[in-house]
Amino acid sequence: MDKSSVNIGDTIRVTIKARNTGSGTANRITIDPGISPGFTFKSSIYTTYPSELAVSTTYTQMYIYEVEAAKSGSIQLSPATATYSSSFFGDDYTSSSTRPTVTVAEEQVETSDLELTVSQDKTKIKRNEKITYTVYVRNVKDVPASTIKITPVFSNNLTYVSGSEEVDIINDKPIIQISNYGARYEDEYKFTFKAEGVGASNLTVKLTYNNGVEDITKEVPSVIYVEEGKYDYLSEYPIYVYLTPILIIVAIAGWLYWRSNQFRM
Repeated sequence: MDKSSVNIGDTIRVTIKARNTGSGTANRITIDPGISPGFTFKSSIYTTYPSELAVSTTYTQMYIYEVEAAKSGSIQLSPATATYSSSFFGDDYTSSSTRPTVTVAEEQVETSDLELTVSQDKTKIKRNEKITYTVYVRNVKDVPASTIKITPVFSNNLTYVSGSEEVDIINDKPIIQISNYGARYEDEYKFTFKAEGVGASNLTVKLTYNNGVEDITKEVPSVIYVEEGKYDYLSEYPIYVYLTPILIIVAIAGWLYWRSNQFRM
């Protein structure tokens, strides 16, 4: 056998050899090559073998044939069988060959492959400002993808505001669900968020789909930094700090108004 590991559709050449280890000549020899299940017979390469073999320590080439691998798995070849008669007794005998094993790889199944990229219009924003993410998805194969789901997973200090028309709100979260992406299909979607709190804000776009064989998950993370807004410093002090001077001003204005009315009387 010229190969021990092949793919479905590959050709294997099998060579059958024999030697006589007895004490007399073997006569009227016939060979049954024994084609194995899981292989398709292609052709006989060599079938002119001797009809008798004398006692010998060396092997004689008896038969060569080719088969094509048709089934995956670890397959043990069927034995070749030699039938012959004894030069001493004239009785018929049979002898079987060894059974080598061939490993045939699983047939490769072509699947879809969705490419995911995410971009954002800003890398740094202030509190209460908005940021828009653009999600680009492309099927780079000729095999359709199914059950596509695009889910943005974001920090608590981000609030979803708006997005593409494909966006649905499920359990108060934005999500896009597409039944099918055809061969080489591509599309893009937008998600807009408002920054509600300062600090680092994380957003991970999660893509799940079925590639024709199994479910696939891909994720693209991104980070933005939210700074304090223009008047955020005002919220750092208790409200009485701002109300006290206002009340003083109101009181002075009231007193002046009262005094001016007294002088006119």
